[in-house]
Amino acid sequence: MKQNKNRNQQSKFNIYAIGHAHIDPVWQWNLREGYLEVFSTFRSALDRLKEFPSVCFVAGSAQFYEWIAENAPNLFKEIKRRVREGRWILVGGWWVECDVNCPCGESLVRQGLYAQKYFLKHFNKTAKVGFSPDTFGHAWTLPQILKKQGMKAYFYMRPEVHEKKDTPAPIFRWVGPDDSCVIAVSILESYCATDKNIEQRMHQYIDRFSKTLPGLKTAAIFYGVGNHGGGPTIAAIRKIEEMRDSNSAEIHFDSPENYIAAIRPYANRLPIVRDELQHHARGCYSACAAVKMWDLRSSSALMQAEKIASLASRLTDYTYPMSSLREAWKKILFNQFHDILAGTSIEEAYDDAMNDYGFALSTAQDVSMKAMHALTRLIDTEGSSFVAFNPCSWQVDTFIEFETERPNPDPDPATPATLRNSGADHLPEDKLTLYDSENGVVPFQVLPTAAAKQENQPHRIRMLFKAQIPALGYQTYRLGYSEKQEPSAFKVAWAMEQVLENDLVRIEFDRKSGAISSYFDKKRKCNLFAQPGAVPIVLDDWDDTWGHRIRAYDREIGRFTNASFKIIERGPDRARLQVSTQWGNSSIVQAFSLYRDSAELACSLTIDWHEPYRVLKISFPTMYTKGVCTYSIPYGFIQRPMNGDEEPGQRWVDVSETSAASAFGFSVINASKCGYSVKDGDIRLTVFHSTAWSHHHPEVVGEEDHCRYMEQGIHEFSYLLIPHAGNWRTAHIPQRAESYVFQPLVFHAGRHHGKLGKKGSLISTTLKNISITAIKKAEDNDDLILRCVELLGKRARGIIEFAPLKRVLPIEIKPCEIKTFRVPSNPDDEAKEVNLLEENL
Repeated sequence: MKQNKNRNQQSKFNIYAIGHAHIDPVWQWNLREGYLEVFSTFRSALDRLKEFPSVCFVAGSAQFYEWIAENAPNLFKEIKRRVREGRWILVGGWWVECDVNCPCGESLVRQGLYAQKYFLKHFNKTAKVGFSPDTFGHAWTLPQILKKQGMKAYFYMRPEVHEKKDTPAPIFRWVGPDDSCVIAVSILESYCATDKNIEQRMHQYIDRFSKTLPGLKTAAIFYGVGNHGGGPTIAAIRKIEEMRDSNSAEIHFDSPENYIAAIRPYANRLPIVRDELQHHARGCYSACAAVKMWDLRSSSALMQAEKIASLASRLTDYTYPMSSLREAWKKILFNQFHDILAGTSIEEAYDDAMNDYGFALSTAQDVSMKAMHALTRLIDTEGSSFVAFNPCSWQVDTFIEFETERPNPDPDPATPATLRNSGADHLPEDKLTLYDSENGVVPFQVLPTAAAKQENQPHRIRMLFKAQIPALGYQTYRLGYSEKQEPSAFKVAWAMEQVLENDLVRIEFDRKSGAISSYFDKKRKCNLFAQPGAVPIVLDDWDDTWGHRIRAYDREIGRFTNASFKIIERGPDRARLQVSTQWGNSSIVQAFSLYRDSAELACSLTIDWHEPYRVLKISFPTMYTKGVCTYSIPYGFIQRPMNGDEEPGQRWVDVSETSAASAFGFSVINASKCGYSVKDGDIRLTVFHSTAWSHHHPEVVGEEDHCRYMEQGIHEFSYLLIPHAGNWRTAHIPQRAESYVFQPLVFHAGRHHGKLGKKGSLISTTLKNISITAIKKAEDNDDLILRCVELLGKRARGIIEFAPLKRVLPIEIKPCEIKTFRVPSNPDDEAKEVNLLEENL
């Protein structure tokens, strides 16, 4: 009889019941309400743990714990005691349960760095499992990031089985592009079961496991009240206690860590998924355009500021502002919460978000200015007017706009004697000369000054010039006067009515629609567009804010037309043509720029939008209808079919086509949008969609509801079109996109000698397929942290050189790998590789 009883127990499912309270600090309520809900939920959870000694409770989001510690220290002490007991479980390992489609890769790294460091400091332990039950899709690069943050398992719920039908089982080995692997656990149906449905949920798990993992009879169910907080209820706990005698399962209270430990012996038999976990709520890639722009702009600004501050603190007496930068990052990380950054919160929430992002941007600007001022004191600026700094880890050759005071010719020893004491305060532009660090003449184009009426600003000049700046380095320039300039032999760009042209391409615009009717490659003698391009298209936005039922925004309603044209600049360095079009109650101004030596076309847009429940896309129908489509994702890339579905993407999307004789492609780069669709070579950038704020299906919104609609009003953003030979790898599109986001910074410089010389690279690498994405001070001492990301999917070996420090760092990197080094402040100590928490491997 005893043997039969043991066999019967072994045949039963083992159900881990895990207490949980999903807390949205912001969603259909503002932060002030959500802030209070965190305190109430944590108080309630502690009460349940006291009343039921076997119950466990999980909670992530280090931001919540910081709030508690700051404002309720006694409550925080209770939590710490329960953590020590092993009944309050730290999960997630991130600052908040963030969106993982729109934030840049470094933001996801910082989510874990600051959260896990906080947990380690206050609880003497870190989270061991990733936990994003309500996030709307998961980038393919996450397994590597999670694993290097100390988490070897990942719990998620969206996409659900009906949204990703090729999910082989509710538990699988999720393998990233670099071959990093974590155990992924799909939460079925809901992350918060209640006493009313937990028994039904248990049977759903049993059924799903029996069909997909017949050898594994262990499942985890999360129960409690969620969204607006709440946590485990007495009724739910008592229901679980009643279910312990179930004939079909053994159910007990436990933790996610113990659950993963129980299934780990089975891990080698779990199916493997080598893919992203998408798609849920495709409207979230474009909802609330402003918050996505703020996030990408502020995170990029902080990364840039950290690089400059790190170099300045290592080379000068400048003090690295660790606290200021950390607090700025926390503002960004909080607003990456999935319902904020995804654009699904109420309108009021974005007033708070704007303030937080503004704080981060202000901090970054302040740090960059002060740190660069410290660096310029080391640079030989004798005779120079300004310094251009390149934050990228490769040399850039790019055009820069810069405005400054016109120099007075008399004090400049380089001014010809015939021009001195001329009686004029400032001489004409044809006498003004721009010199680089080697006294070479740099051609420039004069632009209108920032202040209105240039003719009334005789002491100011704004220039456009081509700069060549070393990797993570600088170049000095000076303005002077020359008696006679030889004409410069360089290519030119020019603008005519409805035409932009240089020696490489001729771009013609349709007189009526304003679309690009021909993007003609002179060398290949072909039109790069299969149909009119750069077309603003209006589509039906028939679903809710999330786009819950959307697969593709493809119901076209109309296209902007009634074009008018204005030539803004006629060259020679840059030609600009402004195209204004209209549709309905809205207007768009696209200012197209063509430079003298490039086939690339840049565009700055100003949109005045007044169309509820409409989607706006910009269409670029390339000639590569049979090509391969690749999207950038956080710290990586992914290939997807060209089927017209709405997809998440980051800085660039590329379509490349290879034949037996040749290979060519076309890329679209932008710095603020996250939604795209591509079908038969037509790359469409989703500008925004404009439902009512936080409209959730199945609710129906009508005029009688007097709702306010998203995206109404003026928007500005920019994009860059890059036709190229070869595929995106040979064209180095990831580097080009990074250079577009991290453009050179230009600073005025006092005139003095310096040990660094007039031009130089501070950090460089021999590897052409990596980016040095982050340079920061270590969290625990004065060491430098340097992070590299492999961009092209190629293994490589080389060196990183810190020229002023006379230090060389060997590096070997795998395809798609994120690699982090700790560079000691003591020059005699060896640099070591560390994980994403800055810990030794």
